[in-house]
Amino acid sequence: MAILSISVDKKTLTRIRKLMAENKIKSRSKFFLNTLDSFERENSLLNGLKGTVTCIISLNWKSKNNTDIRIAHNFSKHIKLDAHFDTKNGCGEVLVIEAEAEHIKKYYNSLLKSKNISKISIMIE
Repeated sequence: MAILSISVDKKTLTRIRKLMAENKIKSRSKFFLNTLDSFERENSLLNGLKGTVTCIISLNWKSKNNTDIRIAHNFSKHIKLDAHFDTKNGCGEVLVIEAEAEHIKKYYNSLLKSKNISKISIMIE
């Protein structure tokens, strides 16, 4: 078995501990293995997409001064609905997108890389 060593800031460690307690996960190793399993399931779902796909992406921006508007602009012709709302810590968006599977994957992956997004999820029809 290999040993991994990672560094996280205090805020991230607090989030990890909170999630572990809420889900009754006893070890960090088990926590990260569960996280990896979830990521693999989502990735597998996205990689299995073919043809024209309709999906809903929900995300929370860390601040109301979103500098990643260029991401949405690059995919604007595929966005059928964009509902924006304020939250106490920033703002949120719900997007309905209809596009070829490759465009959906590219857009979702670009959102995942953004440091301005605190939470993101996707539902595929």
